[in-house]
Amino acid sequence: MSLAIIIGVGCKKQELELVHQNQELKVDPSKIQYQPQTATEKKLVENLGKLSDIIKKLYLNKANLDVVNAAIFAKSYTDESILIKDLIYPETSILKSNKRFTQAVGNPSNVLNNFASAFWAEVITRGDSEFNNFLSSLRPVPNNSITLNDINSSNGGNEVSIYFPFHEDYINTPPSVVSIISATADSDEGIGEIPNFNSSGQFVGFTQVLINDDYVAMNPTHIIGLNGVEPWDDGGNIPLNLYWPSNPIDIPGLTREVKQVHIGSVKIHGKQYDRLISFTGNGGGSDIVFTRSDGFLKVLDGQVQADNFFTPVKTVSRKSIRQRKWVDFSYEWDGDWEVNNHRQVFAIFEEDTRNHSEISGKISTTLKLSDMVTTTVDLISWKISFKSDDPIIKQTEMKRESFFALNRTNHTGEMYQGWPVIDKTGPVSYTLNDRTYY
Repeated sequence: MSLAIIIGVGCKKQELELVHQNQELKVDPSKIQYQPQTATEKKLVENLGKLSDIIKKLYLNKANLDVVNAAIFAKSYTDESILIKDLIYPETSILKSNKRFTQAVGNPSNVLNNFASAFWAEVITRGDSEFNNFLSSLRPVPNNSITLNDINSSNGGNEVSIYFPFHEDYINTPPSVVSIISATADSDEGIGEIPNFNSSGQFVGFTQVLINDDYVAMNPTHIIGLNGVEPWDDGGNIPLNLYWPSNPIDIPGLTREVKQVHIGSVKIHGKQYDRLISFTGNGGGSDIVFTRSDGFLKVLDGQVQADNFFTPVKTVSRKSIRQRKWVDFSYEWDGDWEVNNHRQVFAIFEEDTRNHSEISGKISTTLKLSDMVTTTVDLISWKISFKSDDPIIKQTEMKRESFFALNRTNHTGEMYQGWPVIDKTGPVSYTLNDRTYY
């Protein structure tokens, strides 16, 4: 285990001595996707570095590190993260109502108050009014949204977080030291530091190390940046909704047959769509979204366009991607695929906070002329708009007659939990689970 610390942009002096190092480390330029461009971005990165300086000092007291590890293990947020605001503003912390966190620390209020007191004591010694303003911008406001250096966010989506990739490897044996790296770019590699201790166990300084995916897979690491997380306090219980193929289900009073389709399980074949380190909200695991475009029974007025339906975002961890593990999605794709709705458009993309993208086309469907008259037309326009750094992962037309005829057979050459694996050689494989009510 190692403690690696990178000093943020704008920090003029290191408080802890660097141990002599023979070889200068260099970041592979091909692993850097985006660097700060605007004055706002550069100031944000500078403040993240100052924040990391304080966190690294707090972590020399293991009790403070234990609090942060417990907060991340508690899974109040998606993507193996905890927001800084929940650690330094304990009066509004989501952790106080999290059952896992309470079980780990005993009295959450006392523990959080102690951490916050140590944090703010260190802030006061620095006398940095600009940094104080930055920390004030992290304070929660009544509508649960903030503006962080002109970067708008809501529900935690772009707030400053501590991200612990591969955290599941350490839940049973929490690390006594961790790596810390502050986001100075959107990158898959950065330079950090490892603590050195003498024979008496006293800390004597740091040695720089190169932090990347190989490193974090083997060394517990905390990444301070904007990872792009959402609240997810499940209270300690996660109901699994996956189901195997079954016979039609009789629902008394149902007047017609209803066929449902769900995104079942998903596997990403090794490609990390987001960066390991990020200051823009585009870091950590990959945020996968499935879409459906459907123009069924829309009124025909010469300008009609299909509706778009998006599943909730599902973050697939870097560990699951690296190890090519199946992940449970269990999201509805179509809750009622009507018998006369012959064609729908199916697409997959990885969601980011920048780079507007669009895909479009035409599809045949059944349109509504009036309350009494419907008609089948050859073509109706559809268009999907989204933000992503990556090309669309999948785009295809789904045909009702062939889908339900084949979806319970091994027509792809591979099955998973009773369902055929679709796109088994593509960048993202998945199963589509269907269920019938009558």
